[in-house]
Amino acid sequence: MRRLLGAPALHFLALGALLFAASRTLSVSEPRRTAIEIGPGRIEAARAGWVARTGEAPSPSALNALVQLEIDEALLLAEACARGLEESDPVVRARLARGVGFLEAEGERAAPAGDARRVEDALALGLARGDLVVRRRLLERMRAELAREGDAPVGEAEIAERFARDAERFASSPRVRLSHVFLARDRRGAALDADAARLRDRILAAGLDTAHAIPLGDSFLSGHSLPPRTETDLARELGSEVARAAFALAPGRWSEPIPSSYGLHLVFVHERSAAAPATLASARARIREELSREHAAAALRRSLDALRARYEVRVVGEGT
Repeated sequence: MRRLLGAPALHFLALGALLFAASRTLSVSEPRRTAIEIGPGRIEAARAGWVARTGEAPSPSALNALVQLEIDEALLLAEACARGLEESDPVVRARLARGVGFLEAEGERAAPAGDARRVEDALALGLARGDLVVRRRLLERMRAELAREGDAPVGEAEIAERFARDAERFASSPRVRLSHVFLARDRRGAALDADAARLRDRILAAGLDTAHAIPLGDSFLSGHSLPPRTETDLARELGSEVARAAFALAPGRWSEPIPSSYGLHLVFVHERSAAAPATLASARARIREELSREHAAAALRRSLDALRARYEVRVVGEGT
């Protein structure tokens, strides 16, 4: 018996039995992953949305990206439900109660708005899954929660490293501070050019400053005296032609009439500031915000990757 117990073959048999038993125990205790299916209808809806936005069918790579986005959203919604956000989120609860309230009104069955029973009825009817507002709210909540859970604070060393790498990007752009007298095309019609020429002659002859010249023109939605603006800012507010002309104009002089899609502008540049290199102090807040967004996006991506491992995702009829 002692020789038998010491036999190597018996040791191997015993070890094998232990490993088999352990594997059976682990397989029994391992929880089944929740299945998520991306069906042909959702893929076709994503494809149709792409066509509506771009006017052309998505390429195979673009369609694959759309499918991956559908998977991400399905994972987020599944996790939101697993965390009980359908029942606990106040915006979702109010929306569901209101939806059931409409159904009850049609059936002449009144109940107080926001009643807990209505929320329970809505969840039982599956209204949360088909309500676009609820869907968007749950996606928004889960993205924010997952990004926050995996986020890391932005450190000073990281800020300094980003500044050293991209210092030129944080430099200040040239700016001008200006006022303009505006003449509206839709108001003056065919007389627009002549009115602008006469008004400019009058301003120059009388030596009018901007405070007295502006009331001689027409109203302009975003105002007539603008604080320092970059050329890009001005192009967005007054049009690219006005912006280019303003930056070419010497301070202290009235421009010739400059056209925009709105009408004509007589521009007076008060002052101009040159581009200036950035300092770490001046760029810190902008860099911190930029890095915070990057951290949140990376944290969300890591969380989504982890959810893919926890859920069983099946794509049916992908068509790629």
